[in-house]
Amino acid sequence: MIRILFYVSCENCEKPLHFPDSIVRKGSYFYEIDKKFRDLQEGTDFLRFIDHPFEICIFVNQERISNEGEIRAAIETGLSLIVEEKYWLAHEIFEGLWKHNRSNAGKFFHAVTLFCVSMVHSQMNHRSNAVRIFDIAKSEMNQFLGDTSNEWSFSYPIDSRIIEQIEDSALSIIGN
Repeated sequence: MIRILFYVSCENCEKPLHFPDSIVRKGSYFYEIDKKFRDLQEGTDFLRFIDHPFEICIFVNQERISNEGEIRAAIETGLSLIVEEKYWLAHEIFEGLWKHNRSNAGKFFHAVTLFCVSMVHSQMNHRSNAVRIFDIAKSEMNQFLGDTSNEWSFSYPIDSRIIEQIEDSALSIIGN
């Protein structure tokens, strides 16, 4: 089994997009289509019929991120993906950091993962779930940021000030 994400540009992304047996998430300037295939050949055959995808991501396996340099690079990549509104991909990165880290840093990455998941739900037009998960993430983030996170409110895309505070906290948690 192989999973492929592909991105198709759109202006204002108002028109719904449907692909059979796929998950479609809507960003501000793109649709993210998430589809599973038996193998890479089936996936590439399918992609031949897609009109101008501007990015394609193929998932084969996940390896544990273990050394400090890899963790820092993963954090930077995850935050860049959040800025680009590629929340599902960012969620995958932070989920990997969370699941493989049992320390306080793992709890922090769990909260960041939940912020990403809340935005994914927003992209799928599940606003009530998005707000509920955002509030859980905000609550979990309190132990790292104190009352600062109480001032945060749900919006799509995620507020750049929240991203900056998450970035500052992430770098201090890993010791940089």
